[in-house]
Amino acid sequence: LVHTLWQDIIEKELNDSVALSSSDRMHALSLKLVLLGKIYAGTPRFFPLDFIVQFLEQQVCTLNWDVGFVIQTMNEIGVPLPRLLEVYDQLFKSRDPFWNRVKSPLHLLDCIHVLLTRYVENPSLVLNCERRRFTNLCLDAVCGYLVELQSMSSSVAVQAITGNFKSLQAKLERLH
Repeated sequence: LVHTLWQDIIEKELNDSVALSSSDRMHALSLKLVLLGKIYAGTPRFFPLDFIVQFLEQQVCTLNWDVGFVIQTMNEIGVPLPRLLEVYDQLFKSRDPFWNRVKSPLHLLDCIHVLLTRYVENPSLVLNCERRRFTNLCLDAVCGYLVELQSMSSSVAVQAITGNFKSLQAKLERLH
């Protein structure tokens, strides 16, 4: 029921803003989600983060919106980066066929790259006492993503994101 409510809220906002430009639609949806998210994010039962992120990312992919849109929105709501990484990591590992169907198999990795780049550029987004553990978690995750990327057939997109993750890995090691 809660999933259906969130889906309805997002779809209604998207339908109501269909005449607007892409950036205005993103802004309108973000405002609505931040408003509701700040009220309900503290109660997982009423704010099913995994579902909301997955559904939003599917919309972003379908509408060809900015890859960082959902991460930025969740950041404004106050969702901690470690929790957000956990959600994206689980989404990626679930291997949902949706991403191949819409011909964007690397979309979630692009999102994870945006999320981790945010952390590298501003480590204070994670509490000082959690930073070392989170950096280690990020390094482990990046290693896993690089292994996944090596198992994919090589393309310009795969090579680009592999390079991005290798660069990110070096920056994370410097944070260590």
